[in-house]
Amino acid sequence: MYSSFTVNPQRDTPSVLTKYGQKYHDDFRVHHYLTGYDFSEIQNFASKNFNLHLMQMGNNDIMHGRSFYLINREGQIQNEYDCVTPNFDQIIRDVKALQ
Repeated sequence: MYSSFTVNPQRDTPSVLTKYGQKYHDDFRVHHYLTGYDFSEIQNFASKNFNLHLMQMGNNDIMHGRSFYLINREGQIQNEYDCVTPNFDQIIRDVKALQ
């Protein structure tokens, strides 16, 4: 299972995220899109848990990093990956190591 946190919860409603997931043929049984909080909550959560800083732009966009994280069962970051050029072999090794 994996989860995606929207950094723009006012724009990314459940229906918007469902359409997005359908566009990319996501399997909603294993990929959960999270929303329903306000920007200050996700801003604090991202900063505290991922050392990720979010910035609201004037055009309703949010500037953010381009990483995704592998989290172990204890809720700790196991590894960080660049979502633009992910090393899939390393990700698979890391996931298997947690099983």
